[in-house]
Amino acid sequence: MTGARTGGTSSDLPLRSRMRHEVLPVLGDVLGPGVPEALARSADLLRDDADALDAIAAEALDRALDRPQDRTQDGAQGRARAPGDGTLPVLALVVAELLPLLRAVRRRALRAAAVDAGALPGSLSAAHVDALDALVVDWRGQGAVHLPGGVRAQRRCGRLVFAA
Repeated sequence: MTGARTGGTSSDLPLRSRMRHEVLPVLGDVLGPGVPEALARSADLLRDDADALDAIAAEALDRALDRPQDRTQDGAQGRARAPGDGTLPVLALVVAELLPLLRAVRRRALRAAAVDAGALPGSLSAAHVDALDALVVDWRGQGAVHLPGGVRAQRRCGRLVFAA
């Protein structure tokens, strides 16, 4: 028999299977037929929206990059280097470019900047992004934000500076 369960209860199934076999039928009973299709359509729309916001945020991040600081010691384009062996990236953003952005775009740009600076994307939480956003929109002289991967961000002279 195909599809037979080996465990004794439905809780032995992986979460996705449990959702499909337990939750979706209840939603169908309560809301009517077509729930899986409606959820799939919503997921497609949300994916398109997320892709559009990510593209807008990437353009905003590019505009916010502090280009004069984006030069190596020999003047070539690239990330400025931190003191030491010259391998640790430093990235600076112009706060005035970030301030007028819509919150969703600004937060995506800040997250992307943190990852570009070396923060670990899988460990970068909404709380980290909230703290970065506060450095931009709620500046009160607060200290550096420490991000996963040994990256820190702080506001200095109208810039949001990421350093490893």
